[in-house]
Amino acid sequence: MKIKILSLLVIPFLMMACTEESEKINPDNPNAVVDTTPDSFQFSVQENAELATSYTSDPITITGINSATGINIEGGEYSVDGAPFISTSSTIENGQQVVVRRMSSSNHATTTEALLTVGGVTASFRITTVGAVSTSPVNNGNIAFTDLISGPANGLGDGLGQGAIVTVWGWFGSTQGDSRIEYCDSSNNCFQGYVYYWKNADGTLPSGPANLYASFQLQEVAFSIPENAPEGAGEIRVTVGDNMSSTPFTIREGAIFHVNSTGNNNNEGSFDSPFATVSHAVNNTPAGSTIYVHDVETLADGNDRAIYKKANTPDSTLAAQYSIVSYPGFQAEFKAPQGIQGYQQSAIVIS
Repeated sequence: MKIKILSLLVIPFLMMACTEESEKINPDNPNAVVDTTPDSFQFSVQENAELATSYTSDPITITGINSATGINIEGGEYSVDGAPFISTSSTIENGQQVVVRRMSSSNHATTTEALLTVGGVTASFRITTVGAVSTSPVNNGNIAFTDLISGPANGLGDGLGQGAIVTVWGWFGSTQGDSRIEYCDSSNNCFQGYVYYWKNADGTLPSGPANLYASFQLQEVAFSIPENAPEGAGEIRVTVGDNMSSTPFTIREGAIFHVNSTGNNNNEGSFDSPFATVSHAVNNTPAGSTIYVHDVETLADGNDRAIYKKANTPDSTLAAQYSIVSYPGFQAEFKAPQGIQGYQQSAIVIS
């Protein structure tokens, strides 16, 4: 009979031990079950975002867990409690805050998202870019601006154009098609010059580095002033369909020079016999000159300047500016704390 009583006492004890062993125990609280699934959370949607811009979400606080749990992300980066942003998996604890970061799309009216998962619970940080402005003058032929406002009609020497190469930005359509660009004199006689490119101003060659298409839907056209156009005040005209716009341009005297990595500073500075450095060109050419820079990188001198135009060189004027311009197909680079410094110099254009 005693044996039977002993058995009844032992069996419940064993059952209790097995039940407790099958549950996970939080070491900080032996009586609590580990919970690594947080309360649900969500991020606010970022509307009307700028194109190709980094955005960071509002912070959210992780609650509802009593032990560290896994955190990972797809399509972005995250930061916990102000730590550096990472994109790899990690862990997070109850009460910690997390923010999410990612880039917006480079296209209008487009949504991108980053998916953050914490302990099996996922939320999306969505970014929607601003739509194309319906009132923008897309493809209506309007000129926005030009890099040069004057220049010579000859002296280029590249075998394609004749005079200064002028870059014109505006809303012209991404290809030329039947559209035209021309120089017209004060008597309304018009002359068409050589067009180097007609494209979206998206920051890619052969055009310049500024992506003005993403922000303003601008196009970019580079053309040479024709040599048969007379000197004097006139205008550049762009015609797209039935729409025409113009901007003032003056044909004047002036020399054109070239700088190329294959050049030599003992050369005359022509297209076929170019200079080697921009510094030499700007300090050895007349006032009102136009310098076209090809595949040349200009670094800082001993005084942190990429270019220094000396006081003893001829000074230019607003009517005859001194211009340093990237030749079509190149994006000239000037790397220095100060791009250009001119001592007692004025009317310098860099494009």
